[in-house]
Amino acid sequence: RPAGAVASKWKPLPGAAREGQAALPFLKRAFSQEPQSYFGAEATETALKKILNPQALLAITHGYFTPQDHNVRFKNPFLRCGLVLAGANRANELDETSTDDERVVATLWQIPDSQTEVLMSYFWQEYAQKPSAAEALREAQIKLIQTRRDKSQAAHPFFWAAFSVTGSVES
Repeated sequence: RPAGAVASKWKPLPGAAREGQAALPFLKRAFSQEPQSYFGAEATETALKKILNPQALLAITHGYFTPQDHNVRFKNPFLRCGLVLAGANRANELDETSTDDERVVATLWQIPDSQTEVLMSYFWQEYAQKPSAAEALREAQIKLIQTRRDKSQAAHPFFWAAFSVTGSVES
């Protein structure tokens, strides 16, 4: 765990398993191979570290970002963030792992789990057709806006604008 990371009680994400299951066929199509999947108690740091050189890694979980330590300058801000995995609420067994991914799709503020599930389902549908994360996210956001408007619901930016792609430029 990075210095300064704050341990807290992490609440389950009720839609995470549904979101992951929904993404599997699109991942298979996008990468032409059967995806490995770990849900619930199987999604541990140990399991994650056994995955070597994946083409993509989908982690539907809480994340954290630690404040910058002005005594240490990280060139890569991903070295100050991490994922919360199974077992994180057990005392003395905190299971968090740092990331240094090339690209991360994350939210800038907390979004209701059900809305995240919908947008990410659209994202994986788009990503399977055109593997540019930025383009897939944009198309997913547009689809969410249209869907909400078609159902006479507000398409307020709260539900879609928090999502961003951070990391390396894609070809």
